[in-house]
Amino acid sequence: MSIRLHGTGGSTPPVDAEQKMVELRAKMAGMDPDMVFNTDQASFFYQLAPTSFYVLEQDALTIRGTSLQRAKALLTAVVCVNATGTFKFISVIGSASQPKCFRGQSKILPIKYYSQKNAWMGEHVYRLWLDEFCEALAASKSSKAVLLLDNASGHIMSLGTDQLSTESLPVNTTAWYQACDQGIIHCT
Repeated sequence: MSIRLHGTGGSTPPVDAEQKMVELRAKMAGMDPDMVFNTDQASFFYQLAPTSFYVLEQDALTIRGTSLQRAKALLTAVVCVNATGTFKFISVIGSASQPKCFRGQSKILPIKYYSQKNAWMGEHVYRLWLDEFCEALAASKSSKAVLLLDNASGHIMSLGTDQLSTESLPVNTTAWYQACDQGIIHCT
């Protein structure tokens, strides 16, 4: 079997990351678990061809890849849940401003759809997403909440409201500390 290993799951969190987590846990001590949220993104490359194949040894020098191996057509799923799993806010980011399949249906979709040229969570999409998340949060909860974020470049930590504050997880430790990265996205 031929597999390609990826990800940071094998990296060990540094000592200063442990200290940052202790400080973060102390800051959130006594908070209602319903009001502790985590969000993360996952990209789905829906036109990407496999990057490795099994071929006969005599054909190895003549077989070449295709342009599909470098295709960047993707959708990004944004999953946000609270610590108890009772509140879920799921969104999708695509490159089309108005996908054909959503025409006339955008108001009744069960998830939020955002568009950006590269279909990734950039600063602009993050602002829109955060506004709609705060609206959904205000409609269902009334007390102060905290949103735990990784250190992705699109996440603006200074954004927040009276009801919501944002906290960053230690750098390169999401495989250890981020709930969405530990199987919630996979299950969704």
